[in-house]
Amino acid sequence: AISQPDFNKANGKHTSSCPGISETAVRDLAKRMSRFYEIRTILIGREAVEFEPWLAQALGSAIASFARGLRRDIDAVRAALILPWSTGPVEGKINKLKLIKRSMYGRAGLDLLRARIMA
Repeated sequence: AISQPDFNKANGKHTSSCPGISETAVRDLAKRMSRFYEIRTILIGREAVEFEPWLAQALGSAIASFARGLRRDIDAVRAALILPWSTGPVEGKINKLKLIKRSMYGRAGLDLLRARIMA
């Protein structure tokens, strides 16, 4: 599991080992990371009610371009939060098929491909 780092503890440690990074830059990064951890929690918890307020806040924050991307595909995001279905298993099968096809270097025919997939 991914845990949220304690940015207050990390600030001094990271800036002392990287003298070119200012405290302001570290604080800005901490704010951005905090927003990403929030959306991660919303997505994993499937908390559809909390998504709209988060998106409104994110559009006015440092991660506005990321939020605009989510807003562009808002129907897919809402479906991911609300619906129980996932394309994960299908994507895995497609990935396996592409791997097998690449390993065959375009040789052989459909019969061999079918045999390798069914194996």
